[in-house]
Amino acid sequence: GSFPFPGKKVNAIGQGIDFSLFPAFKDRDYTKLNFVHFGRIDESKGIHEILEILMSLKQKLPNINLTFIGGPARPESIFYKGTLLNFVEKNQISSWVKFMNPIPRNELAEVLSQYNIFIHNFQGSLDKTLLEATALLLDVITINEEYRKIFGSWKSDSYTSLALELDGFLKSDLKFK
Repeated sequence: GSFPFPGKKVNAIGQGIDFSLFPAFKDRDYTKLNFVHFGRIDESKGIHEILEILMSLKQKLPNINLTFIGGPARPESIFYKGTLLNFVEKNQISSWVKFMNPIPRNELAEVLSQYNIFIHNFQGSLDKTLLEATALLLDVITINEEYRKIFGSWKSDSYTSLALELDGFLKSDLKFK
């Protein structure tokens, strides 16, 4: 799905993930819903929508925290990160929404062990972060079609939105196993 042009000269090589850096963490505490998004900060990642959805959910479920780990990869993304930080300040949600700088891959798993849910809002090709989060046994909430084709969806219908996926997750008891 990431390269949809089959041919004799095309070989799938995977995402190049060193799975020894992403050991499965099986025991997670769900008394708090600790959401994390890691990867580059870019408008294509739908981070603003993640913020809005979790802001509306925070009223019903006050035990939510959200952390973004990563940085802008392009000059335009620096401006985008600034708009996100302004949004957090304007809406007075900095007590539960945090932004962290990028973390080296060999240290990422240890930091991610503090979280229980990876939230992802990119519809393009299969993101490497989705597979890394899955290797760690984080619960993954995403709209990414390539991921959902392989690992399934929290909603049973073919069309989804991040809000619907989150709703399906919250109604599921799978996260508590």
